[in-house]
Amino acid sequence: MKKCAKCDSDFSPTASFGRDYSYCKKCVSIKRKTDWANNKEHIAKLNRASHIKKKYGVTQEDLEVLMKNQDGRCAICKTDKGTRKSWKSLAIDHDHETGKVRGLLCQICNTVLGMFNDDPKLFESSISYLDRHKKES
Repeated sequence: MKKCAKCDSDFSPTASFGRDYSYCKKCVSIKRKTDWANNKEHIAKLNRASHIKKKYGVTQEDLEVLMKNQDGRCAICKTDKGTRKSWKSLAIDHDHETGKVRGLLCQICNTVLGMFNDDPKLFESSISYLDRHKKES
C-alpha cells in the first residue's frame, strides 16, 4: 500500500499520486487551491509576465522602459488620462505582421488603429475629410 504524506490515507500501489509521488491527487488538488487563494496576485503577475513575453517577445522591464520613454503617456495622443502612470493601464501596440512592439497606447488610440487596420491611407483620408468639413463651417 502507498501512504499519502499529507492525509496519511492508504492507497493501492496503482493509485494515482501527484508529481512528487508523496501526496495523493486529492491532497495535491487542495494544496494547489490553497496556494492559488493565498497567492492570487503573485500568480496573476507571473502569468501576465509569461503571456506578454510569449505574445510580444518583451519583458515587463522592457515595457517599463517604454513607459518611461513615453513619459507615462499614450504614444499617439499623449494623454495620461485614465492611466496610473503604469504601462499596465495602456495597450501594448504591436505590428500584426511582424509582431514587433511599437509603443503603448490608450484604449481609444489603440481601437482607432485596429479599426483602420493600421492603414495610413485611411488616416490620410480621415484628415482630408476633417479638413474639408472644417473649412465649410
